This record gives sequence, structure tokens and C-alpha cells, in this order.
Amino acid sequence: MRSVPLGSRRLVCTTIFLTVTRLSVAADLLPADQSPQAVIDYYVSAKIAAAGVTAAAAADDATFLRRLTLDLAGRIPTPRELEEFTQSTRPTKREEWIDRFVNSHWYVRQMASVLNGILRGSGNDGPDLQDYLLVAVRERRGWNQMFCEMLGVASADLKPERFVQGRVNDLDLLTRDVSSIFFGINISCSQCHVHPYIESLTQDHFFGMRAFFSRSYAFEDRLFERQFSNSRVKFTTSGGENREVGLMFLTGLSVDTPAQTIEDLPKAIADEQKTLDDLKKRNEENKKKTEKSAIEYPLNAEFSYRAQLVEVALKTENQHILAKSLVNRLWHRLFGYGLVMRIDQMHDENHASHPQLLDWLARDLMDNKFDFHRIVRGIVSSQTYARSSHPLTADRPSRELFAVANLRPLTPRQFGMSILIAGDDSFDEDGQSLTVQDEKIAVLEGHANQLFGDLIEQPYDDMQVNAIEALRMSNDPERLNAIGEKLSSKLQGAESRPKQIEMAFLNILSRLPTKEESTRVDEFLAEYERSSADKKDDDSKPQVKHSAWQQVLWALTTSPEFRFNHWRRLRPRQNIGGR
Repeated sequence: MRSVPLGSRRLVCTTIFLTVTRLSVAADLLPADQSPQAVIDYYVSAKIAAAGVTAAAAADDATFLRRLTLDLAGRIPTPRELEEFTQSTRPTKREEWIDRFVNSHWYVRQMASVLNGILRGSGNDGPDLQDYLLVAVRERRGWNQMFCEMLGVASADLKPERFVQGRVNDLDLLTRDVSSIFFGINISCSQCHVHPYIESLTQDHFFGMRAFFSRSYAFEDRLFERQFSNSRVKFTTSGGENREVGLMFLTGLSVDTPAQTIEDLPKAIADEQKTLDDLKKRNEENKKKTEKSAIEYPLNAEFSYRAQLVEVALKTENQHILAKSLVNRLWHRLFGYGLVMRIDQMHDENHASHPQLLDWLARDLMDNKFDFHRIVRGIVSSQTYARSSHPLTADRPSRELFAVANLRPLTPRQFGMSILIAGDDSFDEDGQSLTVQDEKIAVLEGHANQLFGDLIEQPYDDMQVNAIEALRMSNDPERLNAIGEKLSSKLQGAESRPKQIEMAFLNILSRLPTKEESTRVDEFLAEYERSSADKKDDDSKPQVKHSAWQQVLWALTTSPEFRFNHWRRLRPRQNIGGR
């Protein structure tokens, strides 16, 4: 066995089971001085060619801008943005608009939302870290630094350690989410038996990872670690054997802990618990006496188990596991399909579709201080990202080739923000200070979350939009009023019916209507006005027109074309007025 120094501790290498723990040697990868977008296109195009598949053509400007704005700003583009972009003849306009968004307040809030979705876990029930993430993204902190902060090892404002604290009462869940989110491997199956796909991934690995959190606890809304504990976790194997395991990383590397010289360890553990109970009781009594009473906190452990996990994970030979997991999740978010699927099963029996590309992007992330914004920018700058969703052949190529753009459902934030911004010209105003812009976006975001946060599902693989969503969009007065709230009045000020219809489609679907669509909308509006209003009552006509337009806007916003990210143009299936 080989010993590896780790500060004053040592690591004992047992079995290495994950392919993701090894990067391809540098000679096997494209040079590090290439741009991420060039490398993405090289490896993806090479696999498409090897498969004998014809890639889709580039998406048109309107489709590309809608896709880009949804991904980098979390909303659809405004008509003004659409006009400016589509009418520009500058050959570098796509790169310029990418830079515009990446350096905007829109991007900060959208990327914070993307990361928050990742960090809340597969059930989307983990702690909300949005406020911390807004600051971390705005300051361009590296993912390695954020990892330290979220595990409570490095101090930071806005309590990033809530990632651990919010799960600390369920160490099995905490172990699963840390392993899955940060390292790309869901080890839940190994809690009770050998992993079904990885024979070398045993219960030792699950409980070894769990041991890193065995001392952690919450006290008065803060995260601590106990000073005294058994250094090894006891469990019973599926075969009935009683076993013990110490701190062990996913790769099988075991971390030795300092020997506890206490003569009576059980008594020390019990005394520490009594101290905590007494502190809690005193705090409760003091709170009853005065609202501003000082809270007493316990001492933290001198030796942190969580710090050992961070140290092991960020060692030179291991940190690419952290890098690969993040790269794969960002790729999955921006393409609707990961380089490794499932994204929480990055093991040696589940190969990446483009292993060298995954290795190169992980190496690039590490070489650039875990600056994940560089990866995001590289992805959206690539020709691969900019492809149309329409295949050029009858048979649609396999999703893992990335030869054709995938359809992706909008997130709750994207959906709500897009509905509320339709027809709102205030976001097109020039000369606003950055503070004013950020405050306006925050208000819009809060309103969108209030209306649609509990209605629209977070996207997941092979998602099917449920009927409950459509029903609640049809029957909830507050949501119905929000759809086209500002756009409806704006449309009635247009000079003609054709112009009104054009404005409706541009504001909601980011495109002009077809001739057939224009005709159908025109016929519906005329019939609605004839059947719903007394032609002699002039006072009722504005309300009738408003109601008619609300019906049209509802049909557009509840259509598949709006619900998804405009990768593929789909004709709305709802009948106009069919709430």
C-alpha cells in the first residue's frame, strides 16, 4: 500500500474505481491554448463525421438570440433586442452579444439560479442558496472556492454552509447530495449493498463518505463539528457482517485522523453533549428575558472532518473529479443532454460520449482557477450550440452526437420572467444606473417566482409537461391577469390589426406570425368582438378588446413553442380562446 502525505495526516490508497478520477494525458488532448468553443466544435464535429451523420444547419438569428437570452439572461428577448440583433450585419455580432449578456446583471441572476437548481439536488428540496450565489457569481469566485465555502470550511457571508446545515439532520441525504452534485456519482445504492453498476463501490465507500459529516451539527442556526466522537462509523453489511470504516473518499483514499488521547472517550462524548444541552437551555432562558440577549455558542472541533474532505477533493490528483462533474452539469443544462448520462453516474461502466472533450474542458476549468463562466461562454460561443433543431435527414441523429439542437423545457424562472417581461418597455430604457437595473430585475424575479415558482417544474430528463400546469394556467385569476398584463394595453395602441398581431408574436414568440396565424388571430378577434359586446355601448368596447387580446396572448404563452426554449418551432395546438 502507498502512503501519500496530507498535511500532518496521510492517505492510504486502496482501490480506484472511477474513470473520472483519471484525466487523459496531455498528449492525447488538443493543446491547452485553444479556445473552449474551438475544442468543443472539433471533438463534436469529429464524432458526427465518424458516425456518418449530417449535422443540422445553423439556427437563424432570431432563434439563436431567443436561445441565448433564455440561457444567459433567464428570459426571452425584447422586440428591441430582437430587432437590433437581426438587423445587424456585423460578422462578430453573436460574440458581442454573448459578451454583453455575460457582463450583465441578467447573467448574474440567471447563473445564480442555474447553480441554485444544481445545488438543491435531484428532489429540488435542498436549501435555497440564491442570495449567496448572487454574490459569488457577481464576484466571479471559482467553483473550488465556492465548494470550500458551501462545505463550511472557508468562511463567507450569507451562509453558504447552509448546503450542509440544511441536510445535516439526514446524513444519508447529505452524503448522497455531496457525492452526486460535486463529484458526479450517486452512491445511494451502496448504502445497503454493492453498487449495481460498480462492483468495487461498496458500503465502505458510502459510509466512508458519510464519516466526513459524522461530527457536523447545527446549533443556533450555525454549523459546527464536535470535538469528541468515535473516529470510525459502524454499519452492518448486506451479508450481516458488522464493520467499521473511517474517513474515505470516493476513490478509496482513506484519511487517518489524529489519535484521541482521552482516557475515557465515551465520557468525553457524553460531557460534550451535556455542555451543548446546557448551552441550549441557557440560550432559551435568555431569549425569554430579552429579545437582544447574547447567544452563547460552543467551541468548534480542533480537527475538522469536513476540512479533510475538501483537502482530499482539491488535491492535484483528485480535483478533476470536481471539475468534470461541474462541466457535465453545465453541458447538460445548456444542451439538454450531458456528455455523461446520467449526470450522477459518472463511473467506469458509463462512458462519456466525448471523453476527450470532457477531459479537455475539465483541464481548462482547473487551469483557469475553476472559472466556470469561461466554460459557459465557450459552450454558447460554439457552432455546436448554435445549431438548428431541424435535422437535415429523415432520421433524427442520436442525442449524444449533438448534431441537432435538443428541445429543453423552460425553468420556472425562465417561464415566469418571460411572461412578465412581454410588453414591458421599461427594460429597454437606456441610461439606467446599474443599481436601478439590478433592483428592477430583482423585483421582476420575485414576482415571477411568486406567480409561477410552484407551478412550473424544474426540468428533468425526459420531462413531460403535466396537465395540472395547463389547468392552473387556465383557472387562476392572478396568473391569467399576469399574462399579457402590459402587452394587451400596448397592442390596442397600435395603428392597425396586422401591426397588433405582429407585435403580439414578436413580444411572446420572438418571431413574426405566419400568414395562416395572422388570419386565424384576425378572425378570432373579429368574432369575439361581435359576440361579446353590445355594439351600441361604446364604453364597453375597450374592455371587450382587452379580453379578446388576453385570450390570444394566453394561447401563445401556453403553447409548446413558448413552454420550450425555441429549439424547434412548434405551432400552438390550443385553439385561440380555449382557456
